[in-house]
Amino acid sequence: MTKVYLCKGEEESTIRCRGHATGSPEVCSAVSMLVYTMINDLEELQVQREIKISNGYADITFRRNE
Repeated sequence: MTKVYLCKGEEESTIRCRGHATGSPEVCSAVSMLVYTMINDLEELQVQREIKISNGYADITFRRNE
């Protein structure tokens, strides 16, 4: 099962993705595509970010703009 969390702080937020879509390669692929699309969008917006990605998890922390 894949779980996605949004942790909002005063100055930065983190999106955490955990787990695999076991038995559904299409869903696992879709989640991966959305994560990488979000990373690319943050890069295009020149938002300061920290990215940690490994097999089965992703943490994307970014500074919130006014």
